[in-house]
Amino acid sequence: MPPLLGSPALPPNPYSLPLHLSPLPSALSSSLSLPAAPISSLISLLPSHPFPFLLRYRPHLIPLSSSFSDSDARKVYEVYQRFDEQSLAKTKENLHNKIASLPESTPAGTVSDLHSQLRAALTASSLSSLSSSLKLLNPSAAKTATLFDKERLSLSLSAGRPRPSPPYLAALLRTAGIPTPDPLPAQISEPALLYLLCAHLALSPAARALLRDSYLSLGELGVKYPPAPKGAPKRPPGHDPLGVLHLSGSRYGRVQGHSILKLHRLSEQGKLALAVSLPDFACAQLRRSLLSLAARELRVPQGDGASLSLLGAAASLAASPAKSSHEDPRTLAFIAAHPALLAKLSSLRKSSVAAAHAAHLDAAKTRAAEVLVENYRSLLRAAPRAGGAGGGVVLAVDPGLKSGFKYAVLVSSKVSPGGSLPPADRRFTAVTKFWGTVKFLGDQNKRQGAAEMREMLERVEEEYGDLPEVNVVIGTGTGFREVRGFLTEALGRPLNFVETREDGASVYSVLTTDPDVSHLDMPVRGAVSIGRRRLAPLSEFLKLPVLNAGVGQYQHSLSDASDVKLLKRQLEDAAREIVGDVGVDVNNDQPSLLSFIPGISKSIVSKIVKHRETQVIQRREDLMSISGVGKKTYDIINGYCRTGLPGLDETLVCSEDYASARAVLSKLGVGRAGQEGWKERVWETAGLGSLSDSLKVEERTVLDLLVKSCAPADGPRENVGVDLPDDVKEDFSKLAKGEWKGVAGIVTNKTDFGAFVDLGCKVNGLVHVSKGRGAGGVGDRVLVDVLDVDVARKRISLKWTGVEGEGERGGGKRGREDAGGGGGQHKKTKKKKEKR
Repeated sequence: MPPLLGSPALPPNPYSLPLHLSPLPSALSSSLSLPAAPISSLISLLPSHPFPFLLRYRPHLIPLSSSFSDSDARKVYEVYQRFDEQSLAKTKENLHNKIASLPESTPAGTVSDLHSQLRAALTASSLSSLSSSLKLLNPSAAKTATLFDKERLSLSLSAGRPRPSPPYLAALLRTAGIPTPDPLPAQISEPALLYLLCAHLALSPAARALLRDSYLSLGELGVKYPPAPKGAPKRPPGHDPLGVLHLSGSRYGRVQGHSILKLHRLSEQGKLALAVSLPDFACAQLRRSLLSLAARELRVPQGDGASLSLLGAAASLAASPAKSSHEDPRTLAFIAAHPALLAKLSSLRKSSVAAAHAAHLDAAKTRAAEVLVENYRSLLRAAPRAGGAGGGVVLAVDPGLKSGFKYAVLVSSKVSPGGSLPPADRRFTAVTKFWGTVKFLGDQNKRQGAAEMREMLERVEEEYGDLPEVNVVIGTGTGFREVRGFLTEALGRPLNFVETREDGASVYSVLTTDPDVSHLDMPVRGAVSIGRRRLAPLSEFLKLPVLNAGVGQYQHSLSDASDVKLLKRQLEDAAREIVGDVGVDVNNDQPSLLSFIPGISKSIVSKIVKHRETQVIQRREDLMSISGVGKKTYDIINGYCRTGLPGLDETLVCSEDYASARAVLSKLGVGRAGQEGWKERVWETAGLGSLSDSLKVEERTVLDLLVKSCAPADGPRENVGVDLPDDVKEDFSKLAKGEWKGVAGIVTNKTDFGAFVDLGCKVNGLVHVSKGRGAGGVGDRVLVDVLDVDVARKRISLKWTGVEGEGERGGGKRGREDAGGGGGQHKKTKKKKEKR
């Protein structure tokens, strides 16, 4: 018969020697359920090639297929990034020694599971969770002596109604930290045995995990406000100023992540009291699960009814330690005789609730990070590459009322190959000497402000030439309509207003280290950021503190150092992906944007910037004339660098693949790259799809890059939809007086519970997920219908135009299809009913 308890024969320590990368492909293959061959190829290439370069230019070397896609390659790359060979080997060796020193009372199956987890662990986080499990399995002797009254238990081993000692008695005594008598007593009292069984459940890591999962999946959430302070008026029934009482009584595990983050923040602020309790049916289910778990761990035979009965009583006490939950006189007497043990079981329940909350909170934070990265990616993709306000001279305005508005004049000038270099102060949307703050509330301030702005504009025209139309980039913050009206009246000339979001501008003004704005007053720096979001949007959005970009889901809950570090890495990867998709202009883009080129270092970026101050980079090959850019670096970065010269240098194809690109162009019948209309011919011919089967594997990659580079640029968005009148934008309560359908708006944020849309009012509307899921991302122009307006709570309820709510037709996608088909879904439903 195999031993019931005790550590099995320990395997030799496989972690004492250096842990090489050779076992990593097989370990990743088993843990991620992916084929080992492409994993091995990818890992062998990563030390010498940046991952984005491999994914774009050398996917056939991995190779990518239906069984190993680019998303699978990203998963492998994430693990590889966190893989530290030396520290991982040392940590594994320490944990192996801890497993070897576990008490003999540790079940054999638990020890085997620990060794399996140790062998499969590849990251520091997985080893950290394993270390936490070991702490529960190996409590200190002092802690055990405090928890259990050994002396009283030793005296009661033969007191009370005796019964034959079970075969697992020695294991129970060792678990409780009680010296095992030799020989073991032939009989033991039932209260003492019940005490030992409760102690086993209190110290079992599996029981703790079972309690945690039960509270997470079956627990009911309790939400209530703290009692009103003395002397304060009594709250009326149903008083819910924070709008959270509807969550009380909900199944805890089903509460959405954004609600958990909100409740957690309010609880930390002392505005709410939270509790999680198990209903009666869940307590009964937990009791059965604990009974089955303990019987399995102790190897209690099914025919031992007496032991199972006592084990059921111990499971009941662990599931609900409160005295009011029990009616059996023997159990009540046991509770009265052993208050210390019951206190331990109560703390076990509290720690299980805390663990359930921590697990739920971690999942909510993970989802919040995913939403933030997804929206940030959409924000970067929506940013236009060219100057949204027309380039040249731009007046950037950060609106304000009481303290006035801040302004700064920016200039932008593109460098074209073969042309002369513009002055240094007209490159990279530089800040001019014209900036300041203007107060305009009140007659005197209004007159002085108007005179100051007219004088400033005259000096700008003396410096940079006549301005037939003034481009004004203004943030959509507090008072922007008032500032817009003041500028229109004060300047008395044609103004081209471009509105842009100003989220994070104030934080940027405090935290920025850009040398070109360090001489400005701190409030004016925000105006510079607002202006650059239209002139150089991609590089400017990358400068913003992402938690203040206004595109998240309770993202301020991600304030822990570990959360911020992980989020920063994810956002940098997203930025590199976007920059890799669109490329960079090495003659004009800011250094902060050049630094996101995959495979480039900060020193090389600084050398490129220094080189282009005196010389225009005409061709990609000119990069090799810069000190520090060798052949290996050039082969990696040149595909992301655009110079503006017509031909393959303006595409995403790297110079190493130019021969393949010319062969592909010849097979397409396009001719030489750079000829007039060659991009249009590539786009039209490649769209037929008849050529891809006859190309080699590497030529297909080149064709994809050519098609991506030759895609027609997006023209100006059509002015579709209904724009709200100015009086409605000023007073959104007027929306309730009419029927508004097909209103044009901009998606400002997307969360799990819906999308926020800016209609031009002072309040953004919300399209709840119950009203359908739109396909637009942050920054996209969409059409919505106004459903309801709550003036008191400042809320506008919307739905996507032509999309029925999930409660009406079952969801967004189907609703959109139905809207285009004139009620086809109702016809289908009628046909089904007729068939039935």
